[in-house]
Amino acid sequence: MSLIARNLSKTYKEGVDNQTVFSGVNIELDNGETLLVVGLAGSGKSTLINILGCMEPPTSGTYLMGETDPLTFSRSKTARFRRDYLGFIFAEAYLLPQLTILENALIPCLATGLPLKADVAFAKQLLGLMKIDNCQDLYPEALSRDQRQRAAAVRAMIKRPSLILADEPYSRLDLRYSKAFLEDFLTAQKTCGSMLILTSDSSDFKEKFDRTAKLDKTRWVISGRRKFGVGENDSIPRFRSDVSEPTQALELDDSDEEIIQDVEPSQPQSEQKPDEGAELDAFRRRFQ
Repeated sequence: MSLIARNLSKTYKEGVDNQTVFSGVNIELDNGETLLVVGLAGSGKSTLINILGCMEPPTSGTYLMGETDPLTFSRSKTARFRRDYLGFIFAEAYLLPQLTILENALIPCLATGLPLKADVAFAKQLLGLMKIDNCQDLYPEALSRDQRQRAAAVRAMIKRPSLILADEPYSRLDLRYSKAFLEDFLTAQKTCGSMLILTSDSSDFKEKFDRTAKLDKTRWVISGRRKFGVGENDSIPRFRSDVSEPTQALELDDSDEEIIQDVEPSQPQSEQKPDEGAELDAFRRRFQ
């Protein structure tokens, strides 16, 4: 899976005036690649995350996942796109206080049915990579802020999304904890093979990313091990031109049913019978 965004811009109407947040944003990522977006508060980092997460449209520009344009989806199909292809992390963990850390990590699995035994095993693997496997049976109130953010990262990765959007995930941690969190997060992200776009107000850890972009007074300036054009007249070469890969189309249902129907737990197929062990019984009872 690849991501290509070209000439994205966002402008808001303020009375009779237009306020441009950013323009000329070009991004191209392949599986497992990472991009750090740096900018001061109000520079448009969260707006960019919202656009890539299909929570608001750009004023202009194009955005492709594989060969599909998610900006053209209906409301219900957009919900399925976010469910199946995206993972989100924010500055706050937003864990459910009534669930354990392991149960919180498995929440995204409920969108397509009940968690399978393989889901539990992968959640435990990710908890180990994030160094909070000893906390899996604890509730969020018993964890530090750093540990809660690590749990939120696991929740974002549990379904192996094509793209993880992380909006300042370590902004409320001190420098020492921020560095440790990011190192473990990037290790886990590589295990998932997901693309990652992470925003921050600091470029302290830019060497850990494949490339870095800066939102500066509506301008998009990018640097890194692989470079591509900035601005509507610049071309954007493929990063992996030496590898011939077919372009992937997203596999999404064309149904236009109401979103509430999309997220109702469906009965698992017989060949994917959920684990019936005691470890999941308490979790299931909470949602049945």
